Amino acid sequence: AMSSETDVEEQRLLRRKKKASEAGNLLLLAEACRKLGEMYHEQSEHRKALIEYKLVAKAFQNLKMQMELGRAHRMIGEQFNMLGEFEKALQYDRSYLDIAKQEKDHVEVQRAHVTIGRTFLMKGQSCEKLEKAMEPLMEAERSFERSLKLSRELKSIGRLEQVDMEARSLLNLGVTKEHQGNWEQATEYMQKATKLAENNDLTELLHQCYTTSALLFNSKLNNHARALKALSEALEVASRLQNKATKMCETLITKADILIKTGDFQSARQALKQAYKLRTPVAADADNIERRLKVLVAVCRVEDELIMTGSEEYTKKKGLYERMGDGACKLENYSKAIDYYLKMLECAQLAGEADRDLIPIYVSLYQTYKDNKQYDDALVYLWQEYELIDDDPEESYNTLLSIADVFEAQKKPWNEVEEIYQRARAQAKKLKSVPKERVAIKRCV
Repeated sequence: AMSSETDVEEQRLLRRKKKASEAGNLLLLAEACRKLGEMYHEQSEHRKALIEYKLVAKAFQNLKMQMELGRAHRMIGEQFNMLGEFEKALQYDRSYLDIAKQEKDHVEVQRAHVTIGRTFLMKGQSCEKLEKAMEPLMEAERSFERSLKLSRELKSIGRLEQVDMEARSLLNLGVTKEHQGNWEQATEYMQKATKLAENNDLTELLHQCYTTSALLFNSKLNNHARALKALSEALEVASRLQNKATKMCETLITKADILIKTGDFQSARQALKQAYKLRTPVAADADNIERRLKVLVAVCRVEDELIMTGSEEYTKKKGLYERMGDGACKLENYSKAIDYYLKMLECAQLAGEADRDLIPIYVSLYQTYKDNKQYDDALVYLWQEYELIDDDPEESYNTLLSIADVFEAQKKPWNEVEEIYQRARAQAKKLKSVPKERVAIKRCV
């Protein structure tokens, strides 16, 4: 939920906008709309922000204030970007660049190249396939190279502003290189940017540098320790920022993501508890924090209970491992969930369960293996289940369809898939179920 402070601020700006509009005061109107746009942008309400920035653009166009019009176009482009409408974003970005060139405003020309680069970068990031992404990523690299060169030539501005621009271009090049799969160069660029930001006390940018590096270490280089170290630095920097609640929460969410991935649920819970207390104004983040904190609190409680449970209490342990596995699934750490389900299976067998009693555990295992794209492992448990129920046409029909699903996900040769569907059809015949037969035939074609 949005905090009441921002509600009050929004009402104030809306009143100001109405007043300016009625008085025909375009400058005040543009200012009120711009502030509303900023507010909605911060809250990730990009459609609402778009409406406001378009009004800003219209006002400046009527006032014949060209550079202000260009800046408004940049913000319109930014909203389209966040909405994933990259072609529209590029139209506005390029208009911003053209205006900056006409006005011979070197600072804005440099910024416009960064803006265009960011749009191409986001377009590249949104591509499912790398070969599709390569073209926009090349364009992004070109724009950032250009902006880097221009930032180093800027003489008309203060040293801090110039360094800020240079470091941002370096950071953007780092991210582009990361997406092109060139991780060494990515790390180099990011380290250069971090150094510049650190040496010149550019706090906001430094926070971005640490966070961006952390994501590279975590997802591409699989170095969780380095990622967590970078995030601790990021958190310290975030605590000095103006919008510290928002930035600290973002950082803590990323930290929790990595801790969940490594299976350190206790530390993840602590990170999200800290985030929860900060009360971020970003609604989506607040929901994310609350939802996962609930799961983590439950998982950690079970983890503590497991430690207290005697080693011979197999039935009790089986139940606890099941809850751990379900929790890990909710947190989307499938490999950890699989570990718990395997321990659950072991406890069930030690408690003397066998045959059909084990089917629910097989189901948890093969579903989770499937979610984790470990198809061969999923099949092991699917076939085990099938052997136990092949005398029950209803159940074996369902299991065969699940097996066929996995075969298809594995892109197995068609005749093998077809053979499974034929077996499912035979079970449907035993059930005298025409609809079930139809499903098997239809999927077979």
